[in-house]
Amino acid sequence: MKFKSVLFLFIIFSKSVYADNTPYGQPILYCPQLIECTRADDLTSCSLSDNESDMWRNAPLNGGQIAEGTYTLKKVESVYQSTKIRPIPTCTYSYTDVQNVEKLLSITIKTKENTNDEWDYYPISITAYLGKTSMWNIYGENASCISENPLWCPLVQAPEIAYLNNPRPSILFGLFYSDNHLDGKKMFTYQELINRCGPSSSCKLKVGLVDWFEYNLYTRTGTMILNLQSPDIITVVSLKTSSISPCTLKQKGALNLIYCEPTKVPGR
Repeated sequence: MKFKSVLFLFIIFSKSVYADNTPYGQPILYCPQLIECTRADDLTSCSLSDNESDMWRNAPLNGGQIAEGTYTLKKVESVYQSTKIRPIPTCTYSYTDVQNVEKLLSITIKTKENTNDEWDYYPISITAYLGKTSMWNIYGENASCISENPLWCPLVQAPEIAYLNNPRPSILFGLFYSDNHLDGKKMFTYQELINRCGPSSSCKLKVGLVDWFEYNLYTRTGTMILNLQSPDIITVVSLKTSSISPCTLKQKGALNLIYCEPTKVPGR
Protein backbone atom coordinates (compact mmCIF):
# COMPACT_ATOMS: atom_id res chain seq x y z
CA MET A 1 0.00 0.00 0.00
CA LYS A 2 2.92 2.34 0.74
CA PHE A 3 4.30 1.68 -2.75
CA LYS A 4 0.95 2.47 -4.36
CA SER A 5 0.70 5.71 -2.37
CA VAL A 6 4.15 6.77 -3.57
CA LEU A 7 3.23 5.81 -7.14
CA PHE A 8 -0.01 7.79 -6.91
CA LEU A 9 1.83 10.89 -5.66
CA PHE A 10 4.38 10.50 -8.46
CA ILE A 11 1.63 10.41 -11.06
CA ILE A 12 -0.02 13.55 -9.66
CA PHE A 13 3.35 15.35 -9.72
CA SER A 14 4.13 14.07 -13.22
CA LYS A 15 0.79 15.28 -14.58
CA SER A 16 1.53 18.74 -13.27
CA VAL A 17 4.80 19.00 -15.22
CA TYR A 18 3.66 17.37 -18.48
CA ALA A 19 2.07 19.48 -21.23
CA ASP A 20 -1.71 19.69 -20.99
CA ASN A 21 -2.07 20.27 -24.72
CA THR A 22 -0.75 18.79 -27.96
CA PRO A 23 1.54 20.97 -30.12
CA TYR A 24 -1.64 21.78 -32.09
CA GLY A 25 -3.54 23.00 -29.03
CA GLN A 26 -5.74 19.98 -28.29
CA PRO A 27 -6.24 19.32 -24.56
CA ILE A 28 -4.71 15.97 -23.56
CA LEU A 29 -6.90 13.64 -21.50
CA TYR A 30 -5.99 10.65 -19.32
CA CYS A 31 -7.59 7.65 -17.67
CA PRO A 32 -7.81 7.81 -13.86
CA GLN A 33 -4.74 6.29 -12.21
CA LEU A 34 -6.53 4.07 -9.64
CA ILE A 35 -9.88 2.57 -8.66
CA GLU A 36 -10.42 2.05 -4.94
CA CYS A 37 -13.03 -0.54 -3.87
CA THR A 38 -13.85 -0.54 -0.15
CA ARG A 39 -16.20 -3.58 -0.11
CA ALA A 40 -15.97 -6.97 -1.78
CA ASP A 41 -18.53 -7.81 -4.49
CA ASP A 42 -19.97 -4.29 -4.42
CA LEU A 43 -19.34 -2.10 -7.46
CA THR A 44 -21.02 0.86 -5.75
CA SER A 45 -18.12 0.94 -3.25
CA CYS A 46 -15.60 1.57 -6.04
CA SER A 47 -14.41 5.13 -6.70
CA LEU A 48 -12.00 6.73 -9.15
CA SER A 49 -8.81 8.47 -8.01
CA ASP A 50 -9.64 11.34 -10.39
CA ASN A 51 -12.28 12.08 -13.00
CA GLU A 52 -11.06 14.54 -15.58
CA SER A 53 -13.83 16.84 -16.83
CA ASP A 54 -16.27 14.45 -15.08
CA MET A 55 -16.32 12.38 -18.27
CA TRP A 56 -15.60 8.93 -16.84
CA ARG A 57 -18.44 6.70 -15.69
CA ASN A 58 -18.11 6.60 -11.89
CA ALA A 59 -18.98 2.92 -11.43
CA PRO A 60 -16.90 0.21 -13.17
CA LEU A 61 -18.64 -1.80 -15.88
CA ASN A 62 -17.58 -5.25 -14.70
CA GLY A 63 -19.75 -7.58 -12.69
CA GLY A 64 -18.69 -10.81 -11.01
CA GLN A 65 -16.38 -11.06 -8.03
CA ILE A 66 -14.98 -7.74 -6.87
CA ALA A 67 -12.17 -7.69 -4.34
CA GLU A 68 -11.69 -5.03 -1.70
CA GLY A 69 -8.54 -3.13 -2.58
CA THR A 70 -6.80 -0.69 -4.91
CA TYR A 71 -6.92 -1.46 -8.62
CA THR A 72 -4.06 -0.03 -10.71
CA LEU A 73 -4.28 0.90 -14.37
CA LYS A 74 -3.21 -2.00 -16.60
CA LYS A 75 -4.09 -0.98 -20.17
CA VAL A 76 -6.11 1.45 -22.29
CA GLU A 77 -7.87 0.47 -25.53
CA SER A 78 -9.54 2.62 -28.16
CA VAL A 79 -10.71 2.63 -31.74
CA TYR A 80 -8.28 4.70 -33.83
CA GLN A 81 -9.14 6.67 -36.99
CA SER A 82 -12.16 4.55 -37.81
CA THR A 83 -14.70 5.89 -40.28
CA LYS A 84 -17.43 3.55 -39.02
CA ILE A 85 -17.07 3.15 -35.24
CA ARG A 86 -17.25 5.96 -32.70
CA PRO A 87 -14.01 5.90 -30.66
CA ILE A 88 -14.75 5.40 -26.96
CA PRO A 89 -11.74 4.41 -24.82
CA THR A 90 -11.79 1.66 -22.20
CA CYS A 91 -9.46 1.82 -19.19
CA THR A 92 -8.77 -1.57 -17.56
CA TYR A 93 -7.47 -1.93 -13.98
CA SER A 94 -5.85 -4.85 -12.17
CA TYR A 95 -5.69 -6.02 -8.54
CA THR A 96 -4.08 -9.22 -7.25
CA ASP A 97 -5.89 -10.61 -4.19
CA VAL A 98 -4.45 -12.52 -1.22
CA GLN A 99 -4.80 -15.80 -3.15
CA ASN A 100 -2.68 -14.34 -5.97
CA VAL A 101 -5.66 -14.19 -8.32
CA GLU A 102 -5.83 -11.19 -10.66
CA LYS A 103 -9.10 -9.25 -10.62
CA LEU A 104 -9.97 -6.82 -13.42
CA LEU A 105 -12.22 -3.75 -13.61
CA SER A 106 -12.93 -1.48 -16.57
CA ILE A 107 -14.39 1.98 -17.04
CA THR A 108 -15.28 4.09 -20.05
CA ILE A 109 -16.72 7.54 -20.64
CA LYS A 110 -20.38 8.21 -19.92
CA THR A 111 -22.39 7.02 -22.91
CA LYS A 112 -26.10 6.72 -23.54
CA GLU A 113 -25.73 2.94 -23.17
CA ASN A 114 -23.96 2.81 -19.78
CA THR A 115 -25.53 5.55 -17.67
CA ASN A 116 -28.76 5.32 -15.72
CA ASP A 117 -29.60 8.92 -16.57
CA GLU A 118 -30.55 9.02 -20.27
CA TRP A 119 -29.79 12.73 -20.42
CA ASP A 120 -26.45 12.70 -18.58
CA TYR A 121 -24.12 11.21 -21.16
CA TYR A 122 -21.27 12.51 -23.29
CA PRO A 123 -22.02 12.52 -27.06
CA ILE A 124 -18.33 12.84 -27.91
CA SER A 125 -15.51 10.75 -29.32
CA ILE A 126 -12.22 10.20 -27.46
CA THR A 127 -9.30 8.57 -29.24
CA ALA A 128 -5.62 7.69 -28.76
CA TYR A 129 -3.07 10.47 -29.11
CA LEU A 130 0.23 9.25 -30.57
CA GLY A 131 2.52 11.70 -28.82
CA LYS A 132 6.30 11.33 -28.67
CA THR A 133 6.20 9.76 -25.19
CA SER A 134 3.14 7.55 -25.68
CA MET A 135 3.15 3.74 -25.66
CA TRP A 136 0.25 3.20 -28.04
CA ASN A 137 0.34 0.25 -30.43
CA ILE A 138 -1.89 0.50 -33.51
CA TYR A 139 -3.49 -2.57 -35.08
CA GLY A 140 -5.59 -1.50 -38.06
CA GLU A 141 -8.39 0.65 -36.59
CA ASN A 142 -7.64 -0.38 -32.99
CA ALA A 143 -5.18 1.09 -30.49
CA SER A 144 -3.84 -0.49 -27.30
CA CYS A 145 -1.56 0.94 -24.60
CA ILE A 146 -0.21 -1.30 -21.81
CA SER A 147 1.02 0.75 -18.85
CA GLU A 148 0.32 1.49 -15.19
CA ASN A 149 1.05 5.14 -15.89
CA PRO A 150 -1.82 7.02 -17.62
CA LEU A 151 0.70 9.57 -18.94
CA TRP A 152 1.96 6.95 -21.39
CA CYS A 153 -1.58 6.47 -22.75
CA PRO A 154 -2.71 10.00 -23.68
CA LEU A 155 -6.12 10.63 -25.22
CA VAL A 156 -7.67 13.49 -27.17
CA GLN A 157 -11.17 14.45 -28.18
CA ALA A 158 -12.01 14.07 -31.86
CA PRO A 159 -12.37 17.39 -33.78
CA GLU A 160 -15.96 18.20 -32.81
CA ILE A 161 -18.14 20.44 -30.66
CA ALA A 162 -21.09 18.92 -28.80
CA TYR A 163 -23.91 19.73 -26.40
CA LEU A 164 -24.01 17.73 -23.16
CA ASN A 165 -27.55 17.00 -22.05
CA ASN A 166 -31.23 17.90 -21.85
CA PRO A 167 -33.32 18.88 -18.81
CA ARG A 168 -36.21 16.64 -19.87
CA PRO A 169 -37.15 14.44 -22.86
CA SER A 170 -39.69 16.91 -24.29
CA ILE A 171 -36.99 19.54 -24.83
CA LEU A 172 -34.13 19.38 -27.31
CA PHE A 173 -31.13 21.50 -26.38
CA GLY A 174 -28.83 21.81 -29.34
CA LEU A 175 -26.42 23.78 -31.51
CA PHE A 176 -27.82 25.75 -34.42
CA TYR A 177 -26.47 27.67 -37.40
CA SER A 178 -29.57 29.90 -37.35
CA ASP A 179 -32.82 30.41 -35.45
CA ASN A 180 -34.41 27.71 -37.61
CA HIS A 181 -34.98 24.83 -35.17
CA LEU A 182 -34.77 22.31 -38.03
CA ASP A 183 -30.99 22.73 -38.42
CA GLY A 184 -30.16 21.91 -34.79
CA LYS A 185 -27.80 19.09 -33.82
CA LYS A 186 -26.21 17.71 -30.66
CA MET A 187 -22.78 17.67 -32.29
CA PHE A 188 -20.93 19.26 -35.22
CA THR A 189 -17.67 17.91 -36.61
CA TYR A 190 -14.78 20.12 -37.66
CA GLN A 191 -15.52 19.37 -41.32
CA GLU A 192 -19.18 20.35 -40.97
CA LEU A 193 -18.15 23.66 -39.42
CA ILE A 194 -15.51 24.28 -42.09
CA ASN A 195 -18.13 23.66 -44.79
CA ARG A 196 -20.27 26.35 -43.16
CA CYS A 197 -17.75 28.94 -41.94
CA GLY A 198 -14.48 28.17 -43.71
CA PRO A 199 -11.19 28.38 -41.74
CA SER A 200 -12.54 31.25 -39.68
CA SER A 201 -11.41 32.58 -36.31
CA SER A 202 -14.99 33.63 -35.52
CA CYS A 203 -17.39 30.88 -36.61
CA LYS A 204 -20.69 31.59 -34.86
CA LEU A 205 -23.08 28.94 -33.56
CA LYS A 206 -26.31 29.53 -31.70
CA VAL A 207 -27.39 27.46 -28.73
CA GLY A 208 -31.08 26.98 -28.20
CA LEU A 209 -33.87 24.70 -27.12
CA VAL A 210 -36.91 23.34 -28.90
CA ASP A 211 -39.94 22.33 -26.84
CA TRP A 212 -41.82 19.65 -28.76
CA PHE A 213 -44.84 19.96 -26.43
CA GLU A 214 -45.16 23.67 -27.24
CA TYR A 215 -45.58 23.42 -31.01
CA ASN A 216 -41.82 23.18 -31.61
CA LEU A 217 -41.25 26.46 -29.79
CA TYR A 218 -37.63 27.58 -30.29
CA THR A 219 -35.83 29.66 -27.66
CA ARG A 220 -32.29 30.90 -28.14
CA THR A 221 -30.23 30.43 -24.96
CA GLY A 222 -27.02 31.97 -26.27
CA THR A 223 -24.24 32.01 -28.83
CA MET A 224 -20.68 30.76 -29.11
CA ILE A 225 -17.71 31.83 -31.20
CA LEU A 226 -15.33 29.14 -32.48
CA ASN A 227 -11.83 29.37 -33.95
CA LEU A 228 -11.29 26.93 -36.84
CA GLN A 229 -8.00 28.27 -38.23
CA SER A 230 -5.87 25.29 -37.13
CA PRO A 231 -6.61 22.10 -39.13
CA ASP A 232 -8.87 19.68 -37.22
CA ILE A 233 -8.81 21.91 -34.12
CA ILE A 234 -11.92 23.60 -32.70
CA THR A 235 -11.26 26.23 -30.06
CA VAL A 236 -14.09 27.81 -28.09
CA VAL A 237 -13.33 31.55 -28.13
CA SER A 238 -16.38 32.75 -26.20
CA LEU A 239 -19.77 31.75 -24.81
CA LYS A 240 -22.54 34.31 -24.37
CA THR A 241 -25.78 33.46 -22.56
CA SER A 242 -29.00 35.12 -23.71
CA SER A 243 -30.80 37.39 -21.23
CA ILE A 244 -33.95 35.24 -21.59
CA SER A 245 -32.16 31.94 -21.06
CA PRO A 246 -33.27 29.78 -18.09
CA CYS A 247 -29.66 28.62 -17.66
CA THR A 248 -26.05 29.74 -18.10
CA LEU A 249 -23.88 28.36 -20.91
CA LYS A 250 -20.61 26.78 -19.77
CA GLN A 251 -17.84 24.56 -21.13
CA LYS A 252 -17.15 21.17 -19.54
CA GLY A 253 -13.56 21.35 -18.39
CA ALA A 254 -11.07 20.91 -21.23
CA LEU A 255 -13.61 19.23 -23.51
CA ASN A 256 -15.34 20.80 -26.49
CA LEU A 257 -18.58 20.07 -24.69
CA ILE A 258 -21.14 22.76 -23.90
CA TYR A 259 -23.83 22.56 -21.23
CA CYS A 260 -26.35 24.93 -19.70
CA GLU A 261 -26.29 25.22 -15.90
CA PRO A 262 -29.74 26.06 -14.46
CA THR A 263 -29.96 29.55 -13.02
CA LYS A 264 -30.28 29.57 -9.24
CA VAL A 265 -33.35 31.32 -7.88
CA PRO A 266 -32.60 33.48 -4.79
CA GLY A 267 -34.03 31.95 -1.61
CA ARG A 268 -34.26 28.43 -3.03
